[in-house]
Amino acid sequence: MRNEIEIEFTSVKLELIENLKSLPKTELSYYIALLLASIENESTPEIHMPMLTKANLMVNKLSEFYKNNTEDSLSHVTDAMNDLITESKMRTISQAIKKIIMQIVGCILALSIGILLSPIVLIAGLIGGILFSKFIIGKLEGPLLGFIVGFFIGVIIGTRIPNKLFQSEFDNKLDFVIKNIERVGGELTNKKSHDEYEQETKQYIIDNFFSDVDAADKLAAYEKFIASDDQKFQICTKTAGHFSKSLKGYLGHHAFIRFSINGISHIPIEFGDRQVVDAGRSNPHVDQSEKERTVTGQKLFDMLVMDRILQETHRATFSNCVKFYEIGSDDCRTYVDKILIATGQPPTEIRRFNAQNDKFIATSIIAPLFRFFNTTRENELDCFIEHFKDGNSHDLANNSRLPNRIESFAYQPQGA
Repeated sequence: MRNEIEIEFTSVKLELIENLKSLPKTELSYYIALLLASIENESTPEIHMPMLTKANLMVNKLSEFYKNNTEDSLSHVTDAMNDLITESKMRTISQAIKKIIMQIVGCILALSIGILLSPIVLIAGLIGGILFSKFIIGKLEGPLLGFIVGFFIGVIIGTRIPNKLFQSEFDNKLDFVIKNIERVGGELTNKKSHDEYEQETKQYIIDNFFSDVDAADKLAAYEKFIASDDQKFQICTKTAGHFSKSLKGYLGHHAFIRFSINGISHIPIEFGDRQVVDAGRSNPHVDQSEKERTVTGQKLFDMLVMDRILQETHRATFSNCVKFYEIGSDDCRTYVDKILIATGQPPTEIRRFNAQNDKFIATSIIAPLFRFFNTTRENELDCFIEHFKDGNSHDLANNSRLPNRIESFAYQPQGA
């Protein structure tokens, strides 16, 4: 009997994966993939098969919506989404009361731990400033940054303790997935059609990558790009300094995707606001990267369309950060995975911290703390590496032998 259940579960799982691959570009692909990965990592995943079935139905309804874009098809998506939410049992009255209590406790703990940690890290910064800074400004900067970072880390830890103590790891992931499915679902009516995003992306490519082509030949050059099968992109990271460059090596890495079309690099794919730097400025350093991935022009186009869709809600504004940004679970690295999963590609294997590039405190204290309190694990989507692999190489490059500069990429990443 159990073998039959396992076979049925595998069948539903594989059907869902194939449907995800064919789903038009949407952020929901990432959260459904995360739901599947969370279920698959459970000791008895078969008991959650009804939830997978509901998720699969929602994906099918989403496909119909993106194809037809009618009120009826949107209504079917909403119904399927509500069925999935009901099946998850994450929005029951008892769960809502529990959530409110955890939020209140989390706020109290966040303030308390933040106040406790800030003077400790302030003193550490003061000592470091006295020992290692030659100028008085350096001696003052250390304690100030220490105070800010200490409070910041304390707030993050404090808000996550209740979830860690009062909910199982699976329930935390499920709650996280459902919250974001609700969020993205609520944005569907505010989004333009996929055709509009695609037209905007097409014009962006023609204007920025084929500007030197004669006007009469631009469309043909663009179509040649779309039909090509040798386009390359690379996932990279740069040590992040969220508050100051002095913190580089302590706060992990900012992830982004660099690419070029027609031999021209412009703006990378990444979380947050972007800017193109002057050609005369030096190119940014990179400390981690995967080997280049080779894709079709259509696939790279799809990635840029998805990036355009996400940029409407993933700009580095205060309201966006409050709404969904969560370091370690929904940040610049997951932004890259959202692009990859939504376009039917394996997730990145680059991690947020790296012992070869980061300070001892980062890898020995800060990284373990974040990993312990994160809602999701960095390797959560590793199961999709094989599911989504198409034979292209995407192994992690040797970090100790990475080039210090990206020669053709004149751009300063956000958060650097």
